[in-house]
Amino acid sequence: MSAADAPLLDVRGLSVEFALRRGAWRRSRGVVAAVRGVDLTVDAGETLALVGESGCGKTTVARALLRLVPARSGRATLRTEGGPVDLLAARGAELERARRTIQLVFQDPAASLDPRQRIGDAVAEVLAVHRRVARPGRARRAAELLERVGLPDVSARFPHELSGGERQRAAIARALAVEPRLLVCDEAVASLDVSVRAQVLDLLADLQRERGLAYLFVSHDLALVRHFAQRVAVLYLGRVVECGATADVLERPLHPYTRALVEASPSLDPDARPAGPPVEGEPPSALAARPGCAFHPRCPVAEPRCAREDPAWRRLAAAGGGRPARGVACHVAAADESRPEISTP
Repeated sequence: MSAADAPLLDVRGLSVEFALRRGAWRRSRGVVAAVRGVDLTVDAGETLALVGESGCGKTTVARALLRLVPARSGRATLRTEGGPVDLLAARGAELERARRTIQLVFQDPAASLDPRQRIGDAVAEVLAVHRRVARPGRARRAAELLERVGLPDVSARFPHELSGGERQRAAIARALAVEPRLLVCDEAVASLDVSVRAQVLDLLADLQRERGLAYLFVSHDLALVRHFAQRVAVLYLGRVVECGATADVLERPLHPYTRALVEASPSLDPDARPAGPPVEGEPPSALAARPGCAFHPRCPVAEPRCAREDPAWRRLAAAGGGRPARGVACHVAAADESRPEISTP
């Protein structure tokens, strides 16, 4: 694959563990495997959504890529202006270059903005830290960024003086200050009212068209993902169980867990009925590794081997050739005959 065809972000084998400690001596009480061998790619200018129920590891994946939590293993190659950088191993100038390429928009803008700092100063501070603009021009550039996100007159105001939607727009302006190529949006509109959510999503779509931005979009709202993302990756208990084009995955899910997520989404059709048996129970504990498929205790179509064998990742070729467009990790998922299984390079 040439450099031009390489993905903007290529994540391989990302794993994150958290030690549980208890007592005065902080003795270890076990290890939680929050993320287990996640593989992801994000192309320039595209939106990849990470979906799954609460606790599946979506936010941990996002935070590990930004080095907010340490990864146990894996590699995350990001294409920057100065060449490829491994986000999980970069130090010094390499890490600084990577952080100018990838930025994060948090779920709660009130918590991510300093309540004692004026909005204009919060944006200008990023310009100073990354040495993007000389001191005399920082205030003007901060005002330009705020105006671009629809906040022309808020530079002198504090976060508590803004509404939730305005605070999130300010957080987006701050992330744009370093002119990144990839934004990680961690439930960035989940806390907003429906009308404000639509406005912020329209802003993100406009910025993507203008600047060629790529998004890694963490969300639990499949209706939102259906309209905003080009591809979707489904996580269950820290593992990707299905990935592909959004229309393919949400309209024709192959994995039983993906099907359960789709059927659990609210529908405007009062006569709509689930197509298959319901999924019952809670996800198993992440403390203890178990053989077999992690979903098999809840899976309505599980077979005996699902409890013994970990399902291999099956990659399905794109209809017109080229890069694989669909993948699934399931023993019993029906294969898409129009796109045959291909071997892993």
